[in-house]
Amino acid sequence: MKKIISTGLSVATLTTVSLAANSLTSNPNYIKLKNFKPNPAVKTNQCLICHKVMDPGIVADWQHSKHAKAGIGCVQCHVVPKDYPTSFKSHPFQGKNWTVQITVSSVTCAKCHAKEVTEYLNSGHSRAGAQWIAYNKSGNGILMTKIAYHYESLKGNNPSYGISGKEMVKGIRNDLSVYRANQNNPKLADLNVANLCVQCHGTAIKLDKNGVPSPDTWPSDGIAALYPDGGVGNCLACHTRHKFSAAEARNPASCSNCHLGPDHPDKEIFHSSVHGHIFETNKKNYDFNSKKIIPGKTVRAATCFVCHMSNINGLKSTHNVSLRLKWNLWAPSSFERTGGNETAGWAYWQGGGKIIPGKTVIRGNVKTGNPKGPSRYEKSLFSLSPSNVYKQLFPKKRRCCKSI
Repeated sequence: MKKIISTGLSVATLTTVSLAANSLTSNPNYIKLKNFKPNPAVKTNQCLICHKVMDPGIVADWQHSKHAKAGIGCVQCHVVPKDYPTSFKSHPFQGKNWTVQITVSSVTCAKCHAKEVTEYLNSGHSRAGAQWIAYNKSGNGILMTKIAYHYESLKGNNPSYGISGKEMVKGIRNDLSVYRANQNNPKLADLNVANLCVQCHGTAIKLDKNGVPSPDTWPSDGIAALYPDGGVGNCLACHTRHKFSAAEARNPASCSNCHLGPDHPDKEIFHSSVHGHIFETNKKNYDFNSKKIIPGKTVRAATCFVCHMSNINGLKSTHNVSLRLKWNLWAPSSFERTGGNETAGWAYWQGGGKIIPGKTVIRGNVKTGNPKGPSRYEKSLFSLSPSNVYKQLFPKKRRCCKSI
């Protein structure tokens, strides 16, 4: 299994965020970066003098990217104000009021891709990291959203945050027995989180006083890593650095990195379907570089991207992967999602990356694809066994025929 998700965030600790506040400008660091003008004397070619030798693979990826063809280089993404939260203060190449950043968050990407970042922040993907750092009122421990209502449990310390972990809501017992066997060893308990959850969810990236990221939190390829400048999300989780290819992100292989395993077998379901069979045997019939998705021309059958994100048949393309999901499939009995946008990612974005234990709370009901929370009727189902769910749904006894 690629990832194990801990659970246990009390809804009672959450407050509501007004959607009107959910704009990129609510993060002061975004405004600072958007208005920042790098010294025109600083050129990408100056960076390449060293990095061609030190990082030839990175440079080659960038040279083959659309960024390079559009004239977007190292300077546009890595040069920041000297007082910026992610500035690398020890880099040998810096000026009077500028330096470089090692960790590039979605705040930087939003300078050019504001629409995409806004859509992402409205999606369930953005919640995947923010739910990790929701504190309880005492400020002790990490609480995870009950992502599947009494779903899974892990305990131990989370090395990403340096605070004691809490025993999560008990869930599936047998599937996690191998992980619980390590709980008597604190180091292995830490690794349960570091090697499982954060690979997909992302870490809360920490920097030292010089702006160098802590090796236990970075590099992070999780979809919703949290950055010191309030940035939420790793665009590179799908558009890997430094090519940042749209075609690569649209390939089912990109989604399959995380959406797999017995707890959410999306990859297995797709590849076992007719759609998956067609894709695997006819990959030449898919043009993921095309801006317009046309059935029979640029794609032969549905893929993750085609259904959840693309502009097929006149739909508007979107980076909000939750937008087209109608049903919540986590509960014993499926129910319709309430709709609306997620709020947890925005809460971190608005805070500019600052978290105050005991005061900062990820706001909004951040349950999976269900921002407004389940109805009272739905809540009653979550506490029932599957057999009792049927009785709840169909309370009247029905007989197919009369007694003889």
